[in-house]
Amino acid sequence: MSLTGNVGRVALFPADLEPAVLNQRVAKILPRNDLLLSRYIFALLNTDDFEKASIEAATGVAQANVSPNWVKTFTIPLPPVDIQKEIVAEIEAEERLVDGNRQLIERMEQKIAAVIDRVWGERQWDENEAID
Repeated sequence: MSLTGNVGRVALFPADLEPAVLNQRVAKILPRNDLLLSRYIFALLNTDDFEKASIEAATGVAQANVSPNWVKTFTIPLPPVDIQKEIVAEIEAEERLVDGNRQLIERMEQKIAAVIDRVWGERQWDENEAID
């Protein structure tokens, strides 16, 4: 989690990227036990509400700074692990849909660009040629 600048931004990194992803103004947040799933806490901390709370808690004139102590005292809802798993599964299913839609939009934009290129470009085509 970023503690300076764009405070409250979070990311999920594999352990093999450490220590490259850490410095003195980045908080490493790890669940202490098996009562809290990493993916669940990431989902909660990766919300506009958490970022807004971080910004509101920030101090500083030139750059916003959040205290590690504030992060330690931030309260999150803690349902049972089974419920956390269900929540994570639902979020991941929605993320797959969003990713699929992004890919579809990208393909459609490429097709539109190809048609426009044919119309305005230098390329000549057969008027019976089908548009993919």
